[in-house]
Amino acid sequence: MGRVIVIAFGIMIMTIILVQSILLMIPFIKRVEFDDLCYQYSARLIRDGELDESERLQLSQDLESLGFRNSSCSFPDDVSADCFIIKVRAFYPMKRIMPDFTTRELMMPFRFNISSIARLE
Repeated sequence: MGRVIVIAFGIMIMTIILVQSILLMIPFIKRVEFDDLCYQYSARLIRDGELDESERLQLSQDLESLGFRNSSCSFPDDVSADCFIIKVRAFYPMKRIMPDFTTRELMMPFRFNISSIARLE
């Protein structure tokens, strides 16, 4: 009977470690998705010279569809400027297993900043 308890406890601990490992990988995966989407929009801005309001709203909606919350996007308004800075911020809700084996939701911040000295023509 004692061996069964030890084996059951071992399986339970291994399951907790596996779940926590998967939860720890999520920030890396979400970072790649976040950066990829932001790079797509920044490349479009560099190529076209501007992003209109509908494209800014579309970026926020795309981030929301990936699970991000409270996104804010800052793009240059002046098309004739020689330099510009793109800033995108969002939060992603993460679940963590605490030492008392309860789960807690944390908001992980993601930031994307890129600047350019001159636009390509």
